[in-house]
Amino acid sequence: MLDHGEDWQYANYLDEILFTLKLPCPATVLGEPVTVTKLAFNGNLRRGIIATVRKPKGGISTIAAAEITLDPSVPRCHAFDRYRRWIGVSVKEPKTTLVTPAEDLPVGTQVTFVALSPQRDHVLCRLLGASETFPFRGKDNWQLQPAELVHATLTKPWRPTGGRAMWARMDKREFNVPALNLAPLKLLDEHPWDPSTPSAIKVGRCLSYEMEVVTPRWNPADPSTDPIELAVELNAGYDFEGARQVLYGLLVQDLRCLDAFAHLGAFEFDRNITRNEHFDIGYQIGALSLGEDFNGVLPWARLGNRPFLRCMHGHGLTLWRRKNFEEAHAVLQSLLRLNPMDNQGVRFILDDIKAHKTWEDSQRDNP
Repeated sequence: MLDHGEDWQYANYLDEILFTLKLPCPATVLGEPVTVTKLAFNGNLRRGIIATVRKPKGGISTIAAAEITLDPSVPRCHAFDRYRRWIGVSVKEPKTTLVTPAEDLPVGTQVTFVALSPQRDHVLCRLLGASETFPFRGKDNWQLQPAELVHATLTKPWRPTGGRAMWARMDKREFNVPALNLAPLKLLDEHPWDPSTPSAIKVGRCLSYEMEVVTPRWNPADPSTDPIELAVELNAGYDFEGARQVLYGLLVQDLRCLDAFAHLGAFEFDRNITRNEHFDIGYQIGALSLGEDFNGVLPWARLGNRPFLRCMHGHGLTLWRRKNFEEAHAVLQSLLRLNPMDNQGVRFILDDIKAHKTWEDSQRDNP
């Protein structure tokens, strides 16, 4: 018997595949070369995702996508691999990788990688441009945060395949979102903003958007699969480490999961303000979608905007707590322009920030 919501899972896999696989692309079907021109899902659970293929002599046919094998010249599509595994089709792992060498790198080799998931004795990381993760062990690795870029020197020979642990000395750490080469989240469902909409500030005629939401492992048809809700419940039950690990797991799969950054920032807001960069990173990743000339709005009422708005709000509050008054005021003023209805209450704190009133004094005077 099929599980409830399986049609949604097919559609979700299709979206992931189309996001990374450039069509048309060469492939084979039972050894015969073809060109894949289209992928679609029409609701038929027995066939799943359908591929339209063009044969060398010009014939066109549709087959189950699981029957095609992508040509080795096509950059590996991990979403397509995951789909094949999900429906029970074996996936042949490549013997070599185009990103990393197969031989050991000697002591003294300089490497750059991004931290994803801090653990007790290591940090799960990924080389820039690679897909495979590995555990990093080195002095002070516990200080690393998700999306932090690390420039390091190997202290032991290391082979960057097979998930082997890396031992290295960290030479430089930085947060550099553009260097991560992340695909910007899409701005969806464009429609005109009505200037007569009741709001905290007046915004002229412009366009309203909803930001794409990336939440791995979530099936909207089954609320029990929501990993964000699970993290919130664990945190409320004082299982702080369990809550963090759930959110780290989302970021291992996709650093564009803004809600993971928003909740990590919220969980740490009153515990460790000096090292809490989660809001800032989530805000910067979301801002990749806006560019410098964005003049639209991202209303709170459109649910997809909430992860980004939470990150931006938390970033502004963190700046305020650190007494970066001018920058905090600028960020929160911009937030008010993006969400004119001000569901987060930004307008009530802007005067205090402009007057350089500290977070602590404002909280005491306005309990």
